[in-house]
Amino acid sequence: MPGNSTDDLFKGMRLTPEPKGGTSSLSPKRPLVDPPPTQSPRPMDQIRAAMAEDAKDQKSIASRSLFNPEGTVASTQSMMAARVDYVCEQQIYYTKKIEAEKRRLADTDKRILRAKTAILQRRKQIAAASKERVLASAAVRNLSKLENKLNLLMVKNNLTEKANIQAKKHIDNLRMEKAQQIRATEKLERELRARKTKITTLVSETQTMQDKKDRTLREIEVMKQKILDELDANNAEYQALKQELSINQMGVTSTQNSPARQTSPAKTAEKKKKKKKKKEGDKEGTEGTLSTEEEEHIISNINKAYWAIAKKKMDIQKQADKIAELVDDFKYLSEQTGVTSVETLIPSLLNSEEENFRLFDVTNEFNKELETMEVEKGEIRHKINEYMKIEAKQNEGKTKIKRELEIQIENAKSQAAKCDTKYNVDLEIIRGIAPSVTNIFNKVGCEDEGLASQLLTAGVTDRSIMGYMAVIEQRIGEIVQVHNTTQKHGIISHFEGLVEDPTRPVTPSFDAKGKRIAALQQPTLPSHTDFDEMDDDDEEGKGDEQIEPMQISKLHDMVARDTRASRLGGGGRSKLSIGFKGKASNASLRGKGSRRSLKHL
Repeated sequence: MPGNSTDDLFKGMRLTPEPKGGTSSLSPKRPLVDPPPTQSPRPMDQIRAAMAEDAKDQKSIASRSLFNPEGTVASTQSMMAARVDYVCEQQIYYTKKIEAEKRRLADTDKRILRAKTAILQRRKQIAAASKERVLASAAVRNLSKLENKLNLLMVKNNLTEKANIQAKKHIDNLRMEKAQQIRATEKLERELRARKTKITTLVSETQTMQDKKDRTLREIEVMKQKILDELDANNAEYQALKQELSINQMGVTSTQNSPARQTSPAKTAEKKKKKKKKKEGDKEGTEGTLSTEEEEHIISNINKAYWAIAKKKMDIQKQADKIAELVDDFKYLSEQTGVTSVETLIPSLLNSEEENFRLFDVTNEFNKELETMEVEKGEIRHKINEYMKIEAKQNEGKTKIKRELEIQIENAKSQAAKCDTKYNVDLEIIRGIAPSVTNIFNKVGCEDEGLASQLLTAGVTDRSIMGYMAVIEQRIGEIVQVHNTTQKHGIISHFEGLVEDPTRPVTPSFDAKGKRIAALQQPTLPSHTDFDEMDDDDEEGKGDEQIEPMQISKLHDMVARDTRASRLGGGGRSKLSIGFKGKASNASLRGKGSRRSLKHL
């Protein structure tokens, strides 16, 4: 760069004339643009200003001529000395300027480092907030996914319940069909058993009829023989009676024709007696004549025997028809079974009958098992219905609980939204009053420097506002108390001398952590020494007078005295305290103007 070295300057001095205006122009140059006191100049602006100043100096040197025709050697030497001084001053100035720029660059680096640190912290905060936002969005997405899954599960549950109901209906229909089939099978089995029993009865009846037929044939032969014998005997008796009647008729006619042979009634009676005797004799096997009545009786017996024989013939014919029918049935059975004789058919029928009875027993056992299974099925169905009712109740309870939870979630969301809105409103209010609170805090001051620095560092926020208010309240209370003490306000003449007003609230106090101490402390129970002192007082007061009621004015005086003693911090004795024998009371009375503790704010 021209003009920075001494040779270049001397070259310029040969070419330029003497500067006009003396050495006033050789004073050190200053930056063209001075930065404001509150803002440091930027490096680029400083570099541009330095370049502009150098260019201006170069132009001024080039425009002036060191050797002019009117100048002398002394003036030239003085000009060179002035130029050398000017260059030295410029060197000193630029050296200082470089050092200042270095310091400024160091400050700039520190500021950049602080800015980077702040940016990193802010990025961390933003990353934490973005992380929380991402977590919240992920939680919302997971919640929506779970809700979708819950809806899908509910749909699947409803479809499953519907399918279960249809399957139950189908199972009930199949059970009804099976029951109908079982009833039809049982009916067919009963009919089969009835047919088999009927066949067995027919076979047994056939056998009995065959036996009866044989017996009847034998009886018929016997009866035929008897009838033939009786007919022969009756015919012989009839011929004999007929002959006797003819003989008797001939004798009667002869006696009727002769008048001399008329008999008396006594004789007729004797004749009747004789006839009776003859009849008895005939019955006993003696032969004699028969009367008309006897003949009629014999004829009627013969007619009855004839009709009996005819009836027997009819019965025999019916039995023969029955036998023919049974023979036809036997032929049919022999054709169907291949059995040709009764002797082989009867054992097979008996075996089949035994098999039928065995099958009947097995069927009865199966029926009993089916009945027990039906009973068990009824019990199981009853249990299924009970479990279905329980499941329905449980589903109703689950749906009810789900609805209640949904309502609670909605209420919680609405409450959270309201709380967020209220919190934002309160936060805006806190931000609005933050300058005023800080101003008041700075004005009233704080005794604890650590607490004050901590509060001022954190600023007025929703978490530190209570600390600010506590410190402000404490300091204002102390200031008011000092003011009242100095100005004699709140001091009244009470009892003896000037004492503090008992209705005045206690100045709030704080512990080492900055928390406010409660004005009312928890009372302590009396110890065994107190009870001993109480017993001593009772023994001492046995000989005293009877106990009298206390006056209201005296009670008021005692309360005021105890309150005054507790305010002043003395160890006065009080009969109203819990340990009343010389023990200090742990309870303090507050006036109407007492303020709430900071814990309730």
